[in-house]
Amino acid sequence: MNPRQLTSVIAEVSLIAASVVATIALERLFADLTFLSDLLVMVVASHLVAVACRRARFKIGLSALVGAITLILLGSAVFYPSDSWFIVPTSDTIRALTDDLSVAGTVFVEDSAPVEPLRGFVVSASVLLWLGAFLADSAAFRLRSSFEAIAFPTLVLAFSALVGVDHNQLAHGAAYTAAVTAFLLSMRALSRADDSVWLANRAGQGVSTILRSGAFFGLVVVLAGVFAAPRIPGAYSQPLLDITELDDPAPTRNIVSPLVNVSASLVEQSDDEIFSVRVAQDERDYWRLMALTAFDGNQWKRTSQFNEAYGPLPSTVDIDNRKLLTQTVTKRSQGVDDIYLPAAYELSRVLDDGGVNLEYEVDTGALVYQKTSQELAEQGFQYTIESLVPDYDPSRLPERASAGSSREFLGEHTQLPPTCGPGQSTTTHDCWPERISLLAQQVTSGAATDYQRARMLQDYFRDPANFTYDINVARRHDVASAEDFLFNVRVGYCEQFASVFTAMARSLGIPARMAVGYTWGSWDPARQEYVVRGHHAHAWPEVYFSGIGWIIFEPTPGRSRPQDSDITGHTVARQYPSNRLPPSPDSSPETADQGVEGAGSGVQAPSAPRPSVPEASSRENPVSDSGVLAVSSSVARLILMVGATIAALGALAPAANAIRRRRRLLRAAADPVLRGEIAWDDALRALRLLGHSPERNQTLMEFASETTRLRSGVGPLEDLAASVTALRYSESSHRESRGLAEPQQHGAMNQTALRAEGASARIVDQCHTLAGRRRVALSTIDPRTLVER
Repeated sequence: MNPRQLTSVIAEVSLIAASVVATIALERLFADLTFLSDLLVMVVASHLVAVACRRARFKIGLSALVGAITLILLGSAVFYPSDSWFIVPTSDTIRALTDDLSVAGTVFVEDSAPVEPLRGFVVSASVLLWLGAFLADSAAFRLRSSFEAIAFPTLVLAFSALVGVDHNQLAHGAAYTAAVTAFLLSMRALSRADDSVWLANRAGQGVSTILRSGAFFGLVVVLAGVFAAPRIPGAYSQPLLDITELDDPAPTRNIVSPLVNVSASLVEQSDDEIFSVRVAQDERDYWRLMALTAFDGNQWKRTSQFNEAYGPLPSTVDIDNRKLLTQTVTKRSQGVDDIYLPAAYELSRVLDDGGVNLEYEVDTGALVYQKTSQELAEQGFQYTIESLVPDYDPSRLPERASAGSSREFLGEHTQLPPTCGPGQSTTTHDCWPERISLLAQQVTSGAATDYQRARMLQDYFRDPANFTYDINVARRHDVASAEDFLFNVRVGYCEQFASVFTAMARSLGIPARMAVGYTWGSWDPARQEYVVRGHHAHAWPEVYFSGIGWIIFEPTPGRSRPQDSDITGHTVARQYPSNRLPPSPDSSPETADQGVEGAGSGVQAPSAPRPSVPEASSRENPVSDSGVLAVSSSVARLILMVGATIAALGALAPAANAIRRRRRLLRAAADPVLRGEIAWDDALRALRLLGHSPERNQTLMEFASETTRLRSGVGPLEDLAASVTALRYSESSHRESRGLAEPQQHGAMNQTALRAEGASARIVDQCHTLAGRRRVALSTIDPRTLVER
């Protein structure tokens, strides 16, 4: 490595070091260092991609394209591995990114550092740092503008100092000064090495002199800064922006499913007040807790990703016709596992958390309180929220509910247990019986759209000739109980109706999930609020329609939500027959909108003899979701990072090589000698697929003779070698290079070039046939071809 090359490497490493130090300085903005490893990977990768593109002599536009593709793929692998298809971003990735940025934007406006390193912050920082690294490399080594190169990392360091806390500021300053000094010295030395100030054989000494003297003075500056800076007046003053603390969100929480607590209320019929909701009397709704998306054949569950809930919240509903509903909820004392909080779907804003730190999961609409607020929450508290309740129009629903949905989304929301094989049964294997799928197809055989199929399933369950509502059944959620419910007892309560509807819809390929919560409860005129008790617990299915959102259906007989008449076909809102049988005499009366059952009348669904179904067994376990992991290992993440870079370069290699070859052919159009060289290069590239490459000391004819002897069937290699040799060394070729060749000589050289091109084409075809399609394809996308000379 000559002095210039060494100096160039020192400059590149110093610039990377400056960006790394600026990135580390961001620790002053965050409450912990969980963000650091991901950001450092992105920063170093961005510099390496910029260096690779520059050394491959890519133009600035092509380099920017390579950098953008690598940023997208690597960012998906680092930040959204579970929301991406391998490393390729999907609609789920975009949705998760949008949600993260929305939350981060709210925190940025409302809070001060140090804040928790929310994913939205880290993603935003990685994009900015990536862009800054690309611009810094371009400014330094393309434009040779040193000060513009260090402008961005200096700005990042200054931003951290302005809004961050006092933490390691001396270390950051010293390290950054050292990196910038090394960069500026090496750039100055590199500039001198490129000038003609010194003779070639003395250039190394000049570069060495600059580096040695500059390093000495740079060391003096760094040491002076480290020891003198603490003694400067105001060195330890507070940052310009004050700091408030923000509690840590747990990004992934395996917590008890709300179905565990709600299931008890569904059959125990408690009169205990769970919570109350202050809204206008005509603004009643289902008070939703959460949606469960995974069914393993034994229970419904969900592994959740929660973020802090304050201010406006992201949405999954894609319609404009939505009604604003403000709710003040008073939550009574509760058990340690009852962390889910009721809200009308879809929650849009937290107005007042009542001093309890809240968290929210956009995908399932689940609102919970943080573990740090457990003691206060267990004593009861009050919070105020806003919801935007959608009013769906059946005519606007797509014919296919899943149209345009990603494979990952469908995989999650149409998932069912494996189909039962020969000799397997639902009682022993928790497998999915084919006859349930056949029944779903039979029930919906006359439907033309997925909406019609969902309606027909709903009405099938609500038909009193088919099923009876009764709470006197076993509390089970497994496939065996679903099969027994459909084909034998045909009696159940809302949990059976909702879960079996959801599973049957999934068997038809319709995305569906199971939601749990409460009906609106009993109106208390004195308190001017709805009082929700244990017997108001409820479960219902939700069906997803692409481009619209999640829509509630109501298969439970005697139930209908106020806002869903257009969808469900039930114009009267009902919450009876409820799970309580019958209502106690001292309970508050219901409103008069309960339909034919009457308000608080105690009218029951048609009764049926209690079925002889086994009682709840040990299979009824709390849902911990611990088996569903959402965190990628560091090794897998590293593999994805490397793979992302290789994939980006591999995708670019064919296009870049084609452009490069076309430009070369255009330049060679009037030059027979260069056409011959291109033909020879094409042949060598094809021969390398078979493991043949010329030695440095071999002539063209020697290589052709040896290769033909070792490998038959490669085509007219010796003819090609003879033609290219003739073009290289003929007297007319030298005259041609000087523009002195006569027309007759030029024509002869053209004929020789045509023979070379024809021979090369046959060699390429033969080698590709011998190598096979797979090897040819791999060589086409090989990123190493981007730096071939």
